[in-house]
Amino acid sequence: MKVSNLGDKWFLIYRKCLESFSVTNAIRIAYYYRPKKLYKYFVFDKHWKDNVQNGTIVFNSANNFNDPLDSRWYLDYEKILKNRMRDIGSSTDIVEELLTYNGKKNYTLLEEDMLYLYDTFRISCFSETPCSNVMWGHYADKHKGFCLEYDVDKLTKKLKPLMPVIYTDKPFDASDIIDMRGIDDKFAMFCPALFKSKDWSYEKEWRILMPKSEVDIKLYNIPDAITGVFLGFKTLSSGDADELENLANQMNVPVYRMERSYLSYDLVYSSISDLKCGNSEGFLV
Repeated sequence: MKVSNLGDKWFLIYRKCLESFSVTNAIRIAYYYRPKKLYKYFVFDKHWKDNVQNGTIVFNSANNFNDPLDSRWYLDYEKILKNRMRDIGSSTDIVEELLTYNGKKNYTLLEEDMLYLYDTFRISCFSETPCSNVMWGHYADKHKGFCLEYDVDKLTKKLKPLMPVIYTDKPFDASDIIDMRGIDDKFAMFCPALFKSKDWSYEKEWRILMPKSEVDIKLYNIPDAITGVFLGFKTLSSGDADELENLANQMNVPVYRMERSYLSYDLVYSSISDLKCGNSEGFLV
């Protein structure tokens, strides 16, 4: 079936591709159905001007993320050890003994394998929405920071692959990646980083993934990818906020201010120019 014919089923097929380690096919599907815009939340720290002026896209290890379980996958130790015993021509009868320590299962045996996988790629995270109340609270200094909008075509022209996160009840089973049994897809190591707990589904996250070996620097600059700036509704007039607005104006990028909806707890936004004219979609807090 052509990727263009998947329609509403694209995400289901995308997930099946990842679960069968057909990552190259999953990348093709994600590329075709990618959104036109994506968003990233920021605080006013010492790097914020680089994020805006230079369009800096930072890549990081999942080990530095606020979710300690991010990209932490499941390993079937018994299956892996039996495969390894067969590979070296040893009896698999000793597997149970290897897995047991003081009468209990030893689940730290292959920790070095997990840590190895964990360090093979770097990630840059984006969201489908600039209107997540929780993300403004977590990633933008309790609504006192800002959010940038990116043109996805310009992002993916320089950085790829860009792929959506799948939110599940169970971590990804990475047992086969350890020994690469029957896997010939060079992107297979990306699979675990694309599965997260359902607790994080509100993030509506997409990720740009790159092998560690191909990331010679931690950041990339794509200033022309920025197409919008959103100020948190607690981003009051200050030196940083005023400077951000001035920078956006110099870049011919529209500036918006987050507000709370009149009718719900939802966040909405209005352009700064509309606010100055007294036009608003909600009310400021």
